[in-house]
Amino acid sequence: MANNGSRIPRIKKRMEKYLELDKDGVRHAIMRIILRVRTITSEKLHKLLQKNNYNISLKSVAAMLGTIASKLGILRIHKDTYKSTIVYTLKEEYAGLINTCLGKVHPKQTHSKIIV
Repeated sequence: MANNGSRIPRIKKRMEKYLELDKDGVRHAIMRIILRVRTITSEKLHKLLQKNNYNISLKSVAAMLGTIASKLGILRIHKDTYKSTIVYTLKEEYAGLINTCLGKVHPKQTHSKIIV
């Protein structure tokens, strides 16, 4: 199994590509929110995005969190029981990487400040 050092360049490349495809700034907003709160559910993230004037469905938010967790690999997924809510937690070793990618890749559109 590869260690974090060898995974970081691959994850960085994937994250940059993911952020480059951001047409309305919502992907950047999600990453900023995850970076600030560290632990979040789809419902909480959806409410925060709405509070920041992003028009996105809960289903889309859940899909984006799932993509970030599975394809980028920067989130831990925890669920107590079959019917409980999924909780996503940022893997701390990737916090700096998110900051770097957010600074490097700029969205086509964005809201000036994210309210958490």
